[in-house]
Amino acid sequence: MSKSETQTTDGETKTTNSNAEWTPERWGYSWGEGTQQGRPDVDEPAPEWWTDAYEMRMRFGIPQFDPDAFEYGVYPDVLIHEKPADQTSSAGGTDWLKVGERGCGKSTDNLHWSLRLMDENDEKVIWRGSPNRSEWTPFADWTTMWLPSHASVDARWVFEDDGRDPEHVADLSEIVRTVRYYDDVRDLIDQLGDHPEGTFNVVYPDPSFSGCTELTRASSRVSGTLPFVPEWTAGADENPTPLTHWWFAFMLGRIEFAHSHGWWSWMFDEAADLVPPSVEQDEHRTHSKLMLYRNLMQDSRREKFSVYNSIHRESQINWRVREEHMWRVDMPDGTPNPRRNSKRSIPHGFSTVQMIGDIMSDRNVGEALMFNERNFSLYQWSDIKATDDGEGVLKLGLGEPTSKPDIDEAQRELNEVSE
Repeated sequence: MSKSETQTTDGETKTTNSNAEWTPERWGYSWGEGTQQGRPDVDEPAPEWWTDAYEMRMRFGIPQFDPDAFEYGVYPDVLIHEKPADQTSSAGGTDWLKVGERGCGKSTDNLHWSLRLMDENDEKVIWRGSPNRSEWTPFADWTTMWLPSHASVDARWVFEDDGRDPEHVADLSEIVRTVRYYDDVRDLIDQLGDHPEGTFNVVYPDPSFSGCTELTRASSRVSGTLPFVPEWTAGADENPTPLTHWWFAFMLGRIEFAHSHGWWSWMFDEAADLVPPSVEQDEHRTHSKLMLYRNLMQDSRREKFSVYNSIHRESQINWRVREEHMWRVDMPDGTPNPRRNSKRSIPHGFSTVQMIGDIMSDRNVGEALMFNERNFSLYQWSDIKATDDGEGVLKLGLGEPTSKPDIDEAQRELNEVSE
């Protein structure tokens, strides 16, 4: 398809003709149905160019990425994944820690970044599914939602308008392209490994923690088996494991036990939920899980697994995790960026930065700064809104299953020891 484009200095290519109005309806498909990833096997295969990422760019008017438009290579180095490095100076997976107060555009930039990853690397994006958040819904037409089979799911739309009652969702497949179920962490990792490349996947954690304890017992990365106790099996004097702890097992499963090692990127907003600044060795062995996370971060890049965390302030997450992030993103929240001559402003884990003055305090939402110790790049992202943006939040209550799964053998042994 022909395009007429002009280059800009922010790495974006502005489309100047009617291709910005491209729709799949020309070929008799709705959004998300006619792509390589979405078209049923019985249909004629989609053309090579017709991917989820291409269609998403057309839907939201997002231009093609141009790495040559950047004077310095920080942004392209983090975005373009390759092993060995050919176009960039970074081999393997990458990471960033995105810092910015509420309202500065973190979630929208995360969507934009997810699309870029899919478009440039044909990789799988894993978006943290949170029971109380749904910033991913603008991408619903291209979303595969992954739900635990050993949990009850109560889905509802909750609206900002106090006068509007929540609406129950009987069939989540009416919201997303595909709903898939997994039995335990290993099963999820295997299914994702076989899932098409270049897809957007929203994964919800399993409150039954099926297979989590057994996974840690099979790993040499931890000393002793780590506990994962569902709310409905916890004793009277026992606290259930926080649901976010499931993600420790997910990360372990992907890096140590995956049978497929294509490119994966993990988008985790509100990272303080997982790795808070103060962590104790409590009954959940939270400190051991934090150290496991740190150990996995050190191996993630060579395993083609990229970790992208977002927080409001640097102090919100544990220092051990902060020092594992090689790149930072400073968002336009009215505060100054880190500066070389202000030691207090330099992020933990960095010895220096290359920014001399404040170049972020006056920036508008839609512009951000990506940097490491050696260089930095200013960049822009496109606004991404659902057709019914602002209508409500999709909340998923994950609870006790109607038929309870067996506790995995490793957790049963831990329970017997504690008794």
